[in-house]
Amino acid sequence: MSRANTTTFIVPAELFPARFRSTCHGISGAMGKAGAIIGSVGFLWASHNKEEEGYPKGIGMTASLIILGGVCIVGMVITYFFTRETMGMSLEENEVESVAHEVAEYHNL
Repeated sequence: MSRANTTTFIVPAELFPARFRSTCHGISGAMGKAGAIIGSVGFLWASHNKEEEGYPKGIGMTASLIILGGVCIVGMVITYFFTRETMGMSLEENEVESVAHEVAEYHNL
């Protein structure tokens, strides 16, 4: 299973509190689609080796793929360290944990 698909669709459904779940799920999906648009248009623009009909010369296919690989690794690391694991927990347990975390943050202000 693709990790990007998991963080866009499955994790938001389990992780966000019930009162914000649909809004946050929509925002998560929209950000995934915006990233796909930026990535595909940016890759097309950057991978040109020569100047063509009004398009400026890009950095080339090899450099574009190396940068793309670096961005993928950074995304994997960020996802690993900043996404909470929900395996083995019910939606109710996640909800209680989220509310307890919000209350603790509120009292620490």
